[in-house]
Amino acid sequence: MQKFLSELFSSDRLKSFLWRGGAVVVVAGLNYLSANIGEFNLSPQMVIFVALIVGEITKAVNNAVKSR
Repeated sequence: MQKFLSELFSSDRLKSFLWRGGAVVVVAGLNYLSANIGEFNLSPQMVIFVALIVGEITKAVNNAVKSR
């Protein structure tokens, strides 16, 4: 069981999920702030779309850092 958990928490799939999940949280937070400010009024679908784009950007940055 310990080996399974160790492999699970060090897997690339989980790391990718966490990168993308973090991007969704950041974009959702920005949308919340902007909705309160009134400058941006993103629909929930646009929040998800932008989060996916940000996720890909963070993935590219992570890959660039790893390749150094």
